[in-house]
Amino acid sequence: MGGEKMKKNPIVFLVALSLLVCAFLMINFVKENEKKQVAAEKITTTSTSLKKKALKNSIDSSERKYYSYLDEIDQSKVINQSGGSQRLLMYNPEIPKDIQSLSTNIVIGKVLSLDKADAPANDPSSPYNGEIYPWTFGKIQVLKNIQGELASTIEFARPGGIMEEGRMFLNDAKENVDKLNRGRATRRMAPIQQSRQLVEILQYEGDFYLAAGETYLFYVYWDTEWNKGLIMGYQYGSLRLEDEQQPAEELTQRNRRAIGKTWNVVNESTKETTNLTTYLKDELGIELPAE
Repeated sequence: MGGEKMKKNPIVFLVALSLLVCAFLMINFVKENEKKQVAAEKITTTSTSLKKKALKNSIDSSERKYYSYLDEIDQSKVINQSGGSQRLLMYNPEIPKDIQSLSTNIVIGKVLSLDKADAPANDPSSPYNGEIYPWTFGKIQVLKNIQGELASTIEFARPGGIMEEGRMFLNDAKENVDKLNRGRATRRMAPIQQSRQLVEILQYEGDFYLAAGETYLFYVYWDTEWNKGLIMGYQYGSLRLEDEQQPAEELTQRNRRAIGKTWNVVNESTKETTNLTTYLKDELGIELPAE
């Protein structure tokens, strides 16, 4: 009946046909939009995933920028032997002028790495062939030379560290090793050179380990024979620097002259804090140049 009416009335037929065409086009339009939306969501998801991956890689890269062998050590397996290893010094490290008198350089530097601890006696190039206690070896980025001139990156050696007990005696005097081993034999212990026991020795009371990524005021004696900077003064010659106004990670060559203007010196042992400019002027007679 409805079909007869549409045949008789072409207008009705055309309207009905138009509605069918519109419905068909609308369905196709919705389907196409759904496809586009799904594709867009995939792109967004992929983009977000890539951004997250890039951010993670960036963070990982930042974390890999600094290294400390101490992070790989199980501290519960370390025996502290610092008590019997304190040094009798010919100077007082608590007096800045005393440390300065033994230093060729004073620098502001960032610790890039603590590579290892070993006895200088185990290094054939070391002039300290009688030194069997552990020293820490690593690299420093020199941000500013306060006294003397050092390259932008140097290798350093600093007394104190954690190492295997056996390595301490690899190049010790034979009579010392023999005496130790006779005592160990009575206790049915292996020769000292075979000991894998981790031992910790800090050679000055109150000394500490440098932290990779941190910035310090360093007193350095540049050993031309060893081609390394010896960090002098224990905790008093490695003074951590802090400054919220001028974070070290934001420093560039352009503003390097301004480094330290508002920084504070922190003694990690005593936790005393002093303005760097004041410390350098009052304790060492050094004034930072004007910007």
